[in-house]
Order: sequence, then structure tokens, then C-alpha cells
Amino acid sequence: MFLYVATSIPFFIDIRSIPRSNTCGMTYSAPIYKSLPFHAVDPSMAHTYAKYTFAQLFMDGADKRNDSQPLSGVPVLFVPGHLGSYKQARSLGQHLADLHADIDLFLLDFNEEATGMAGQFVLEQGFFLNEAIKEILAMYTSLPADRRPSSVVVIGHSMGGIVTRTALTLPNYNPQSILTIVTLSTPHVAPPFNLDAAMTAVYATVNSLRQPPPPSCTNATSPSCGHQDDVVIVSLAGGLKDFVVHSSLASIAHVVPPSNGFAALTSLLPAVKSSMDHLCILWCHEFMRVLSTALVRLVDPVTHQLRTSPSDRVVVLHDALLGPDGDVWDHHLHVSRGFTTDEVAQTGGVLSFELPLYIFRTQYLVPFPLLALVALAMLATQVEWWQLDRPDTIPTFLALLAPSVHWSALVNHSLRQAHLGHQSRGIQMAGVGTAAVALVATLYALDQLYSAYIVLLCYLYLLGFLHVVTFALTAFVRMMPSRVTISSPRLLTLLTSRLALAGFGAAVVASGHVFFRAGVHPTRELALVVLACLAIHVLLVLSALVAPTSSRSVQHVTYQRTLFAFYFGVSPCWIGDLVYFADVVQFPRSLDLSFVLHVLRSLALLLPCVTHVYLSRQWMFPLPPDAVFARLQGGVRQRPTTSGSTSTQIVLAPDQCTECFVEDGGVGAVFEAVDTVDTIHLSDDVVVGPTFRVVSCDCGLRNLPSRDFCLFCKRLCSTCGGGEGARREAHAFRDYMNNVQDQVVAHQGIPLFLWIVLVVGFGLVAQTPHVLLYVGTAVGAIFSLYHTGLRGPLDTVKTTGASSSTPWMEDTRK
Repeated sequence: MFLYVATSIPFFIDIRSIPRSNTCGMTYSAPIYKSLPFHAVDPSMAHTYAKYTFAQLFMDGADKRNDSQPLSGVPVLFVPGHLGSYKQARSLGQHLADLHADIDLFLLDFNEEATGMAGQFVLEQGFFLNEAIKEILAMYTSLPADRRPSSVVVIGHSMGGIVTRTALTLPNYNPQSILTIVTLSTPHVAPPFNLDAAMTAVYATVNSLRQPPPPSCTNATSPSCGHQDDVVIVSLAGGLKDFVVHSSLASIAHVVPPSNGFAALTSLLPAVKSSMDHLCILWCHEFMRVLSTALVRLVDPVTHQLRTSPSDRVVVLHDALLGPDGDVWDHHLHVSRGFTTDEVAQTGGVLSFELPLYIFRTQYLVPFPLLALVALAMLATQVEWWQLDRPDTIPTFLALLAPSVHWSALVNHSLRQAHLGHQSRGIQMAGVGTAAVALVATLYALDQLYSAYIVLLCYLYLLGFLHVVTFALTAFVRMMPSRVTISSPRLLTLLTSRLALAGFGAAVVASGHVFFRAGVHPTRELALVVLACLAIHVLLVLSALVAPTSSRSVQHVTYQRTLFAFYFGVSPCWIGDLVYFADVVQFPRSLDLSFVLHVLRSLALLLPCVTHVYLSRQWMFPLPPDAVFARLQGGVRQRPTTSGSTSTQIVLAPDQCTECFVEDGGVGAVFEAVDTVDTIHLSDDVVVGPTFRVVSCDCGLRNLPSRDFCLFCKRLCSTCGGGEGARREAHAFRDYMNNVQDQVVAHQGIPLFLWIVLVVGFGLVAQTPHVLLYVGTAVGAIFSLYHTGLRGPLDTVKTTGASSSTPWMEDTRK
């Protein structure tokens, strides 16, 4: 919590101190947009033509709007980004018009789509971009061959730059049709939203273009072959004021060699010298003037066409943007950092360290996977405690948050698996230390120490945040009247009713048709089924937080709170599918194998999670076999190390045991004289206190029922094994456990599988965060099997409401 407070306060002070106003001059324009038709449509991608359009931009007074006048300039295409509009290019168009540039400016309209959330949108927009370029180049067919352009200069803002680079990898890309790309505040290094599997695949593809062509590459015109060497890419970023895309993500050194492009911050451009936010970079007068001048210089004054040599284009852009003396390597270093020293000085200085400033603005999604993995450790710990601990050991949410609790369970479990559980403390610590050294050595060998350090800081920050939230919610709950009920039994019954949940899903499907005023279409119905399942999952997960079912202890409530934390951490991984299938409802796709597989994949990943939450609303963890035996005997469950455990060896006789002391026995009891610290000899004949103790008795040989045994025969002792009743129960316990050995192994395997998923998942999520979605499915499947396959007749359903007086997350015990 201290780390959270110590870093959050300076960071928010820094954020507040960064000026929101931009020092750029405003660009005024009078744009005119002319929609352009498509003459050829791909039936398999008909939905893209329905939701996307492209147009040509004119300024008021331009003389090129006459349809009978053929185009003769250099085509330039503007590609908007996430939630961006084609109208954002009006400032660039005005500056080009002021320069009387022989440039024809075209615009793509992506209907302000959430490009950054779903990789499917990037692929569809990339396809449409290639089709638009074909239409644009077809407009120049009336020109002589030597004046006819063969490529288009693309200006991409934000995710529009990734869409453009993706277009180069698609099958409908016309080789050599895109040779110059200028991106504005584009996250080239990694997606700002990296929890979507399709988006991760897109970035893996576009960032591998500069790798050597594969041996199977035999066609020089193939998009995967060497024609990419002719493409020039220039990446420009706004710097410190860009809160949407950290400028360090605009680096292109990993994909573009210096001979084919460079990256720079606007604050270091000699003619601009100003940091700007994510949208200001589209209208800043000083920057637009420099950019439009650079585009004009790309036109060869002799041929009036785009310069053909990649090196010439790089030199022209370098001199126009960075100046003749600009150092590309120096610009690269500043872009990698994300801001310049002068930018920080203009804010009055950064109070926090540079590392927290970097983490908060680039790793803001990391807490979600960490929350899910920490919650998974807490769930595994609860299962371990449920199976091994005494019934009075009740882990609360706040207690489980402590690293010494949820990680110590993993350490203890690992020690038991390594057969070190019964070793001395020194040997155990040596084993833990050896494992830690091996982990650090592995991270060092993989060059991942710094990344692990970042993750560790985010983990500690997350724990502090969760403690703050927990204390705040606990204080709020305690202020509520004790008679106030958070949830009614009727509501809880509805939430656990399959019919009610099915009705809720049907309502979601019906509302989709009503909201979009859409008819019946196969892909629309499949998309609505996925959305309905998502809605049911969200409803059940939220109900686990605000309306948990209570049991005889707070363990069930804590289980559901932890479950909510886990699935809340996984939830961002579903945003990509959510926005994509919502778009499918509005714009149905063609029913092909790839779409059906996408639907089946989504349902296969979602249904185990829905099942898990649904079952957790009704049942606590299944009782392990030893607890079932205790219930059947009418007692309570004891630790496995007490009498009755097959692993415990009894070596002391009753007369040698110092733990149990019984003064009276049955009819056949044998006594021995004994003095204790409570025995007081007042004289030789007068003694106060214990003088005898029972050392043996024959109640078991008299055929008496166990309830009539004497205290000596009923005693329970973990040192000497207890009395005759304990020995009989131990024998019955051994027979029972041998008969249900398969259930014992199954119960013990649940926490083992959870720890394996946690460890393996942590390693995979650290490399590819979207794998968290599969971790959630694996956990849902394990718990669903746990609840259904191991639930017995003694596991009853509890659906009573939890009142505000029920301990929520606070550290209390009953």
C-alpha cells in the first residue's frame, strides 16, 4: 500500500502539471467531401463496402471538382485511426491547397470504428484500403503511361498506420501500390490494447515483414517477399502530451532499417518544436505546414510523379522534417524514451521517477492479467486450505491478498511435491533459495530481467490498490444498517435458475434485433448467441460481487469475491470479440468456415467460465473425503496428521504420553500413581490434586457402544493415538479412505492443476498477454469439473442472501 501511495501521488501531480493546452496555431479550412463509388465488389467481403466508404477532399474554390476533368496529381490517401473520422484530414488538405500542390487527397471513412480494440477490424480495414487504392489508381488510366501513378502515398493516424502496414500483408494487396507511408502517433512497437488475440496476431505479422524472406518464397511479387524493401516509412509522434499512445511505441527501428525510414518527435522538428496531444497532431498549423511541404517535395519536379527511388524519398522527408543536419539516431533515442528533457522542463519538472511515469502510461493494462493471476493464486490457496486446514481457519479476501499467504501456499505445495515438506526449515529455505536463483538466472539468460522488474512493480502497485479498495468498500459496508439485505432470496433464485438465465439470453438476442432494426441472418444470429452468452457471464460475475450467496461461514462469500476478481481481470480479453460480434449484428458477414470457427472458438472459451460462475453461485467447494467421513460420523474434520492418518506413526504408550491425562476410567481401568505440578502433599497422608492416572482400560472388550466408553477410551490425542474409540475410528477411517482412493487423488489434484495453470500461464501471459483468455477458460473448466464431478450428497445448496453485517472482505473470523 505504501508503494501505491508513494508512486500514485507524484504521478497524478505530474499528470496535472502537464499542460492540456497546445501551443500550436489553428488551421482553418472549408472542406468539401466528394464520395466515390466502387466499380468492383468482392462478394465475400460485401460487409466492408456496406460500412466503409472513401472520398476525395477538395477545398472551397478548388477547380478539380469537375467530374469531366481527369485527375493528374499524385494520389495521397488519409487513413483515420481508432474512433477516427475521415474529416480529420481537412487541415492537411487546406495546407496542400495553400501550396497549390499537384496532389489529389483521398480519404477513407471507417465509420469511426473502434479499430484499436479488435484485430478483426484492422484486417477488414486493411482489405478495404487495398480495394480503395485499386479504385484510386484506376481513376488515372486516362493519363499517358509515363504520367500514370502506380502507387499511393498513405498518411495514417494512430491505428491507421497499423492498418496501412497490415494492408501490405493481405492477399488483395497490389504489389508496389504503397511505397510511402507517413504515420502520425501510431503505436508500431505494440498495441495499446494488447489483450485481443487477433490484434496480437496482426502485430506479429506486420512486425515480421523486415525479416529475411522464407526459403519457400519463390515469387518476387508475393506480399511476403522482398518488395517490402521499396517501402519507406516515417513515424512522427507528439511526445509528452500524448496520453492516448505513449510516443515510445512510435519507434520503427525494429522493423525499418535507417535506409527506409526514421521516427521523430514533433517537439524536435526544427520548424515545429512543440509537443502535442493525440488529436492536435492532425490540426497543428506549424506541423501541418511542415508535413504538407514534405509531401510536396516527394513529387519529382520533372515527371510530376512520386520519386521512384526509396533513398531519394527518405532524403527528401529527412531534410523537410528533421532538417539537413538532423541526426536520425538522436531522434530514435528520444522516440524510444517518449519525450524530451525540454518537454519535461516546460511542465516545471517531473516529481516522480521516470520509471513510474513510463509504467503508468504504457503498462496500464498489466494490472488486469496480474489481478487475474493473483486471484487464481488466492483461489488455489482457498482450495488448499479447504482440503487441509481446520474448519476454524477461514481465509478472508484481505488475508489472502498478503503475498505471504497466497504465495506461501504455492511454496508449501511445491515443497510437498518435491518431498521436502517434512524436512527441516533450513533445508526448505535452501530449496526455495535455489529455485529463486534458478529463476533469476533464467530471466537473465532470456534478457527478461528488466521486464520482470516492471512486472514486480506493477504487482506491488496492484496489491496496494486492492488494499485501498478493500478498506474503502469494507468501511462502506460497515456503515450500512445491519438489517439491510444486499440481495433477496428471490433474486438469488433467479440468478441460479437456468430458465431465468435462458430468458435473459433470449432478451439480449431480441434486443439486438430491435436496436439495429435487423432481420434474420445466419451470421447475425450466431453473433447474437455469443453476445448473449457474454451477457449472462457478465451478469453472473457481477452478482458474485454485489449479491453473493451466503453459507455457514464466510468462506463461500470469500470464494465468490475472489472469483469476481479473477474474471474481472480476464474480462478485457473479451472486449475484442464483444465489439466485433456487435459489429456483425449490424453488418452481417458471409457465412464461411472461418466465421463459424471463430464463433465456435469464442463459445468454447466462454462456456466453461459461465459454468464455473453458475455452479459457484450454488455450491462451495466439494467436501474432501476426510470431511465427508467426519460428517458421516457426526464429528468435525481434523487435520490429516491427527490419529487416523495412515502417515502418522504412533510411538508412545499411554503411560508415557504427556499430552493426555485422564484421572478416571471404566470398570476395568488400570491406574498408576503419579504426581503432577498440581499435586500438593500437605502431609504423608493428605494429598491435594491428581494422584493417579489411567494407563489402560478394557471398555472396547466389554462390547460397549462407543458413547458409553469412559473418558480414557474416548480421548483424542495426536501423540499416543488416543483411546479405543479413536483407534476404532482410525480403523474405519483407513477403510473408508482406501475405498475412495480415487476421490482422494482427484481432490488432491485440483490445487495441483491450479498451480500448474498459474505458473505456466504466468510465463505465457508475460510474453503474450492475450493468453490470459485461455488461462480463464482452463480455470473455469477445472472448477466446473471440480464442482460437478466431486460433489457429493453432503454438499448442499445454499441460496440465502448475505446481509450487510456479513463480513465482506475485512479480516474477521467467526
